Amino acid sequence: MESKHKGLLYISLALVAAATITIITKMAILHGGDPTKILLLRFIIVVLFLMGYMRIKHISWRTSRKNFYGLIGLGFAYVNVSLLFFLSMKYISPSLGSLILYTYPMLVSILSAIILKEQFTLAKMTALLFSLSGCLLVIGTDLTAVDYRGVLLAFLTAVFFSIYIVGNKKILNSVEPIVSLAYMAAFSVVFFALKSIWDGTLSFQYSTVDVISALLLAIIPTLIGIIALFKALEILGASKSAIISSFEPVVTLLLAYVLIGDRITLVQLAGGAFILTSVFIVQRGEVSEAEIVVGQAE
Repeated sequence: MESKHKGLLYISLALVAAATITIITKMAILHGGDPTKILLLRFIIVVLFLMGYMRIKHISWRTSRKNFYGLIGLGFAYVNVSLLFFLSMKYISPSLGSLILYTYPMLVSILSAIILKEQFTLAKMTALLFSLSGCLLVIGTDLTAVDYRGVLLAFLTAVFFSIYIVGNKKILNSVEPIVSLAYMAAFSVVFFALKSIWDGTLSFQYSTVDVISALLLAIIPTLIGIIALFKALEILGASKSAIISSFEPVVTLLLAYVLIGDRITLVQLAGGAFILTSVFIVQRGEVSEAEIVVGQAE
């Protein structure tokens, strides 16, 4: 198989793996899964894998005190991403949640302009208009058709995910992406363990739904997705991988339709097309490999 075809195969695998997050989460919710237990077990599995990987590759956890505090802050941002999105699935469909979440590249551009003083170009302004128009179409005008609690939670997920990515852009010049991911996962374990203690729900008695959901989330979108992405980046480079990855919501829509019969309206599909257009415009710029790896961590 040619190298280019291998690259496309790897990025396609990473794309499908990432798209399963909303499906697995929704199915866990529908079958009575406990969000805190599932997320705690998910990140325990991820941390154990990363510890083994870093040991084999001789990658150190050590970092400067400044970067350590920054990584802790990013960990806090990410636990909000994982928890808020999980909760949003109680109220809205995976398709709708995925489309709202994928406003994050536009939010990253806005935050980068404000925090990192990056230039907000005409192309990014055009992307912003497409993204806003798409959101209005996706949410719709019938206030009874969509549960706005889920919409708000999904949008807050996008906001925190944007903060997570922009924060990583500030420190990834001195911290390897895999180390950032390891700190994020470790902080998530601590956070969800403390949350369980606070809620009085800490228990090693997991239901079958909790165990299966945690295993699927840890293995498919996190471990398989990130490993496949690393392979794709080696072959295709950052820019091509980013553009192809922007079609993740489309894959989510297809999987949601096939696996759980999820449907969205033609108007919402049009909104999704607007959001995808905005993502494509943003991703056409230079994207670093570190940023894509961080984005895949969702």
